[in-house]
Amino acid sequence: MILASSGIGVCIEFWKIGKAMHIEVDRSGSIPKLKFSDRETYAGNKTKEYDDLAMKYLSYVLFVLVACSSVYSLMYETHKSWYSWILSSLTSCVYMFGFIMMCPQLFINYKLKISCSFTMEADDLQVSQFNH
Repeated sequence: MILASSGIGVCIEFWKIGKAMHIEVDRSGSIPKLKFSDRETYAGNKTKEYDDLAMKYLSYVLFVLVACSSVYSLMYETHKSWYSWILSSLTSCVYMFGFIMMCPQLFINYKLKISCSFTMEADDLQVSQFNH
């Protein structure tokens, strides 16, 4: 049951990647390789510019946070071995990476002024739906 739901999730993710990006199979070498490129509608868009800018700055934050977290863990937490410390550091890196990957959408919304058009009535309607 878990494998089935995971398999369906993987299929959905591949479908979403196919909708968002242009995928080609490069058979020029001995081993075929997948080549990913942005769709034309996204490549010339302001969203891509802001997305690249946000990821540039957020990657700097990610590297600093991972380094600081690893040093803090090494100095102030107890570990059974170096392997335990490395595994703990890599796990926190994955968690921080997941959080950082969600943040560019907030930057894009801010720069494109997407959420400015929402009214307080729409917010009140959403809150009132949760109260019933």
